[in-house]
Amino acid sequence: MMALDLSGDWALIDDPITVTYEARLTENTYSAPTSVEYAQRNDVTKEDLDALSAFISKGLLQKDATVFHLWTAKLNGTVPAVKDRVTYAGEKWTVQIVGIRDRDASGPQRYRLVCSKFQG
Repeated sequence: MMALDLSGDWALIDDPITVTYEARLTENTYSAPTSVEYAQRNDVTKEDLDALSAFISKGLLQKDATVFHLWTAKLNGTVPAVKDRVTYAGEKWTVQIVGIRDRDASGPQRYRLVCSKFQG
């Protein structure tokens, strides 16, 4: 039986976007911004807002949070982490929750990043 291979599934998505990604190095230091193609953006769910409200601020508004999906194949070796930053359409977002959405024999292929609007 062949092992499942999802590494090329990024090429099948509709309406991909390009985001800028900055990995957090220290408290106020980030890596040089890199472009990540074939990203996707989605609205947050009620569950996402509840999870964010638990440690950011109660009553976080939906417009102050978003979800980005980033594919391992497009991250150039970067593994997304909490407090990294994503910029899209001039808006900066801080990664608050990192989830894995697609995994195959090679490991994670797509990350789901729940982000809050960057304050700073």
